[in-house]
Amino acid sequence: MENKIKKLFDRHETTICILLIVLYIVINSFCIQNFGITDIRSTIINTAFSAMLLYLIVKLDRVSYYGLTKVDNVKHYLYFLPLVLIVSVNLWNGININHTGSEIAFHILTMFNIGFIEEVIFRGFLFKMMAKDNVQMAIIVSSVTFGIGHIVNLLNGADLIPTLLQICYAVSIGYLFVTIFYKSGSIVPCIIAHGLFNAFSIFNIETTVSMYLAPVFLVIVPVVYAIYINKTSEGRGDKMTTQSLNERFTFREIYMNEIPQAIAIEMVCFPPNEACSALVMKERIAVASELFLVAIENETGLIAGFLNGLATDEPAFRDDFFKDANLHKPDGKYVMLLGLDVLPQYRMQGLARELVNQYCAREKARGREALILTCLEEKVEMYKKFQFEDDGMANSTWGGESWLQMTRTL
Repeated sequence: MENKIKKLFDRHETTICILLIVLYIVINSFCIQNFGITDIRSTIINTAFSAMLLYLIVKLDRVSYYGLTKVDNVKHYLYFLPLVLIVSVNLWNGININHTGSEIAFHILTMFNIGFIEEVIFRGFLFKMMAKDNVQMAIIVSSVTFGIGHIVNLLNGADLIPTLLQICYAVSIGYLFVTIFYKSGSIVPCIIAHGLFNAFSIFNIETTVSMYLAPVFLVIVPVVYAIYINKTSEGRGDKMTTQSLNERFTFREIYMNEIPQAIAIEMVCFPPNEACSALVMKERIAVASELFLVAIENETGLIAGFLNGLATDEPAFRDDFFKDANLHKPDGKYVMLLGLDVLPQYRMQGLARELVNQYCAREKARGREALILTCLEEKVEMYKKFQFEDDGMANSTWGGESWLQMTRTL
């Protein structure tokens, strides 16, 4: 059953993402028009939808892939204090309590469910699906779609001007949330902030000033915060020199006690149909740990990324290398590269290039003649920048995809 779900999702991922968005809009509109947000029936329906999404994510084995994981190095994100400012907007004019305790409770539960659902759909499913082809376009579409989706509030009785303002700041907040997810690899801060922002709306005291001042604040602050996250990442990022990378990271072989980290990173960096299984990863490290090069962030002592492979005398790639670590031949003249993994928060910093360069230097010193890998078409240009040459179509259908083989001669 689980394999059938994975195969169905992999085959129809785009269609399923669109259906989830449409289904959510229809269900949420139905609840608002018929029950209202403070009704227990809305809470039950949205909770059921959340449970369905969570069940699907677990069955797809994409918990980490969709960002349901903790954030490392929260200080890189100013401890998410700007999110506290954003969440506080609905409390600026004080606290208005004109609902019963049960209505407030159902409102809060429903709104947290809505926060979870919207983050998982727009930042999880939609963004991750599109990011495979073009990250920047995925960021734009995820942000704009999330914002424009609020136009449905007009159908639910909302006034025009407040709705248009809401669309504007929803695009801005959507951009911030997708930036946080892309850079940190976690969607959890977005879910919490989104849920709290929605939940506090029941206490909002609306005035003419706040009706127009708050949207301006909610447009500017998220964008500034997102720019800060992008800039500070770039500060540690793609302009980093080899010297600064080596000051920040230690490059070495993997240790056995780091196997769980490697498995978790693989699940984040690759979709389930392409990722190495936990069992094979353990076998691969046990057999060929010397062909793992990990980048350890000195500040945390944790793996930020790694490159791994198996040695062989075979000059062409085949899928068996992904599955059978016993094909490793320690003195082989070629290395079949099986995965270049860099966590999202460390990307666009030159780390992938440095891993490849150090790996090449190390394997050349060991007498290897070439490194061989397979990649999807959209990654060819990146690997060309890493001095790999395109060999044409590979003898590989790993994960149901068509792959190209590339070689870097040492």
